Amino acid sequence: MFDNVAPHGAEQQPAQVDEAQEPPPVRVCRTCSVQSQTVGDFCPHCGKSYLHARRMPSRRALTIAGVALLLVAGAVTGIAVKVSHDRSEERAAAVADKRDAEAAAAQKEAEAREH
Repeated sequence: MFDNVAPHGAEQQPAQVDEAQEPPPVRVCRTCSVQSQTVGDFCPHCGKSYLHARRMPSRRALTIAGVALLLVAGAVTGIAVKVSHDRSEERAAAVADKRDAEAAAAQKEAEAREH
C-alpha cells in the first residue's frame, strides 16, 4: 500500500516490477466459488479465508456413524424387550404359583371338612 512512499523531501521512485515473477495463483473460494488470482489468504469477493475453511465430515464417516448408532439403538431396544419379557414371565409364574397354592389350600380345606 505504501510501497512508493519516500521520506519527506526525498524523491519517489516507482516500484520495480520483476518481469520474471510468476502471476498469482488462481484460487477458488470454498464459500462463494469465485475464482480469483491472488496471493492473499482471503477471498476478495466474500472475505472468507482460503486457509481455514471448515470441512464437513465425509459421507463415508457419516454413514459409518449412522450405522453404528442404529446398531447401538437396536441392541438397547433388544435388551429392554428381553428384560420386560423375563419380568412378565416371572410375574406370570408367581401368579400361577399363588393360584396353585390357593387351589391346594382350598382342596385341603375341602378334604378336612369331609372328614
